[in-house]
Amino acid sequence: MKKSDTRTATIYLAGDLCAIRECCRAHCDTVGLCVSVCASDYIYTNGGESGAAVGLVNYPRFPKSADEFSEATRQLAEALLNECAERSLLIVERDFSTWLTKESR
Repeated sequence: MKKSDTRTATIYLAGDLCAIRECCRAHCDTVGLCVSVCASDYIYTNGGESGAAVGLVNYPRFPKSADEFSEATRQLAEALLNECAERSLLIVERDFSTWLTKESR
């Protein structure tokens, strides 16, 4: 049995669900990561979009320190932003949230 410190993060983004899944699959195969991808609808003032909530956990098979976990989350978020042709996304971790946008680069 393997144990690791509990860490979780969720990346929320609009876009094509199949593209999001494929990006996650390729990224996980490359870096050793475990994620969940759940379809999600985003409703906001005067509009809405479909997309996904991508959940990350500190999987004991690939345990990471707090800094490593945050960095792994950010790297996946960057890949999703670039490869899924979206303008922005939201990363929610235990103690803070980060809005990542192409406009802020």
